[in-house]
Amino acid sequence: MLVIMSGSALDTAPPDGDLPTFITAAEAFRGWGLDNPARFQLIYGTPLLDYQAPSDGRTTAGARRIAAVFRRELFGAFTDEQLARTEVPPLSLALRARFEQLPPEAVGGLPPQAAALFISAWGHLHGLVVLEVFGHTAFIGPLQAEVFRGAMHSLLSDVHRRIPAG
Repeated sequence: MLVIMSGSALDTAPPDGDLPTFITAAEAFRGWGLDNPARFQLIYGTPLLDYQAPSDGRTTAGARRIAAVFRRELFGAFTDEQLARTEVPPLSLALRARFEQLPPEAVGGLPPQAAALFISAWGHLHGLVVLEVFGHTAFIGPLQAEVFRGAMHSLLSDVHRRIPAG
C-alpha cells in the first residue's frame, strides 16, 4: 500500500500493477494537489511573511511524510554505499557539510550526493504539480496527466541511472 496525502489526513491508495510505485505516488500527489489547491498552497505555496510553521504541526508533518514516500520509492532499492556514489555535479565542501549537519528527517539521512539528487528530483516533480495546480499548463488541457506521467518515467530513469549498480 502506498501512503499519500488526502485532505488533512493520510490515506492509502492501491498501487497500479503496471506502474512503478514512484509514479503511482507522484500521480497521487498530483491528484491531491489538483483536488485540494487551497491546501496544496497552504503546505507548499509561498510562506506568509514572518510566519514559520511549527515543526511538529500538521502541515510540516504531512510534507515530511510525503517526502519520505518519495525518498523510499526513489532510493529504497539501493544500499548506502551505492547512494554515496550517486553521480551528480561536484558538490562544494560547504554544501556537503550542510547536508551532513541536517537532521535525518530533512533529507532522510541520505549521503550528500543522493540528498542533492533527491532535492533536484523533488523540485522537478513538485514544480510540475505547481504549474498545473496554478493553471500554467492549462493550454495542454486534459493531456496534462500524460505529460506528467511521461516526465515521471523520465525522472525515475534518470535518478536510477545516476546510482551505480551494486
